[in-house]
Amino acid sequence: MIVASQHCIGCRLCAQECPLRAVEMRDGVAFATQACVDCGLCVRLCPQHAISPSPPAVDRLACDQCPACCSLAQGVRGACGRYANHDGRLERLMAAPPDDAVASTPMVMVVTLIDPLLVLTVEPPSLAGQPGTRLRRDARLIGRAEAHTATTGRWVIGGAETLAGPTGSTAARTMAEICAGQPVEIKVEGGSRLTLQVGEALIVDGQRLPGGPLQAVLLFDLPGPAEALPASVDARLTMGGVPLVPTIDGGKNAFSVDLLHLPQGAVGWIPTPALTAQLEQPVSSPPPSPPA
Repeated sequence: MIVASQHCIGCRLCAQECPLRAVEMRDGVAFATQACVDCGLCVRLCPQHAISPSPPAVDRLACDQCPACCSLAQGVRGACGRYANHDGRLERLMAAPPDDAVASTPMVMVVTLIDPLLVLTVEPPSLAGQPGTRLRRDARLIGRAEAHTATTGRWVIGGAETLAGPTGSTAARTMAEICAGQPVEIKVEGGSRLTLQVGEALIVDGQRLPGGPLQAVLLFDLPGPAEALPASVDARLTMGGVPLVPTIDGGKNAFSVDLLHLPQGAVGWIPTPALTAQLEQPVSSPPPSPPA
């Protein structure tokens, strides 16, 4: 990235949203470090149009695996964290499934999830706020509270409309970090400041609540077989070794996955913005030949 310093107002949005934390602020002006891969997110986000892409470099490898088209120096990963320049070759990096999660050697693929929605169940329901209450991260909209029961509340993060909006990168980043088991701070509009981490109790305004761990499920559609998946998408399909569950009210390619045992790296995000996922499908071995 190239920053026109005379136009930069020091809002820090580029530094805040950069997937590689490759932007630093120096004397109130944004500055790209050597970790920058020119994914283009900051160019699109800058409210002052003060950022432009760097010119192509002959010593960098152009990644063609998503629309971000990162420019990778030797040994450097792209913004998605899934591909790296290894001695001038594009190398795909895999998430390690939980032990014994995949019984046979799987076929592994990386796909872009369609209309992903992260659903979090919280107790008590009063924490969630009234249906429609907005959730924000760094003052940027990422989701909303939904209708709740007498015992639990529900938040949703992401979805097609949010990801396509002006704060879509923040929503995608938040979803990927929660899927990776990282603690994430959010703010319920007009309410408390929370720290969310799957499998851990909620932290509300700095105080850990008694009670059960945060539960979260990722809902999404998969691309059709003609795009990125094999023709036989079935119940054996896993994400980072965790089985996908077909959703009852969705289409034939609509699935969900529980985040509790999802390994780090199974879900990531790209600066378009969108979520990507590592999927596995066991490859059946041929039956053994009958004895002679």
